[in-house]
Formats: sequence, structure tokens, C-alpha cells
Amino acid sequence: MLAPKGQQFGGQDQDDVIIVPYTTAQARLNNNVRIGMILANTSSPEDIPAAMQEMRAIMRESHKIAEGEDDDFTIRNQDELAEVAQGTTKVMSALLAAVASISCWSAASAS
Repeated sequence: MLAPKGQQFGGQDQDDVIIVPYTTAQARLNNNVRIGMILANTSSPEDIPAAMQEMRAIMRESHKIAEGEDDDFTIRNQDELAEVAQGTTKVMSALLAAVASISCWSAASAS
């Protein structure tokens, strides 16, 4: 049992998550050998950069990626995800403002 966490950014309730060994999930739930996502956490926000660097090194070694080659995976933290969501919100707001200004201009021109 895990401590209650509530909803995360985006509305997913973290208390509705089941954690199982990935080999069990692969064999019984997905019938798939590919891991699509790994979630991890640190004991403090200050540990995030070092944890991301360690995960990147482990993944590169596991995927046999040579020095100088690009990663074939992505590592993101919640701050980066929040920035992307905020950027999307700004774009949508700008588009709505543009549509509203065109509507107002069209209405004024018709008068």
C-alpha cells in the first residue's frame, strides 16, 4: 500500500494506479516485451538532476548506445511537462484571441 497522493497535473488520480513488476505487466497485461514508460521519484527536488543523469546513463548502457550517438529514449521531469502544458495553453489563448478579434472586426465591418 502506498500513501494517498491525490490528483496530479492533468487530472490523473495517483491513488488509482496499480504498481506491479514490469515483467508481470508484460506477461499478463500487455503481452508485450517493450517498456513504454518508467516513472520514478526522488526524496527531494534537489536530487532530480542527478537522478535524471543516472537514469540516462543506465538507459544508454542498456540500449547499447555508443558515445556521441543520440538517445533513443526521452527522460522528462514534471517541471518540463508543466512548461509544455503552459506553452500549449498560451498558444490556445493566442488563437482564441485571434478568432475573437476577427469576429469583432467582421461584425464591425458588416455594420
